[in-house]
Amino acid sequence: MVDPVKVICRTADETKAMFPKVTEFADAIRKEFGNGVKLVYAEENGRCVGTRSVSDPDRTVKLSEIELDCVAEVKSGRRK
Repeated sequence: MVDPVKVICRTADETKAMFPKVTEFADAIRKEFGNGVKLVYAEENGRCVGTRSVSDPDRTVKLSEIELDCVAEVKSGRRK
């Protein structure tokens, strides 16, 4: 796998042109959660922008390691 090329977008129009799907996703998220939502990293079409998070494998909990102990009551096909 080839690492994406890091780019710097100077304007919103540049970002939209270089990352159309990411921009579409970000707009949908902001519509739901408000304009305070900020993306910190994105990849699209072999390019990346922002700073990728790095997790410490010794402190990372895998989804397969999480045990959920909850029960939802179902009545008429709907959760309460």
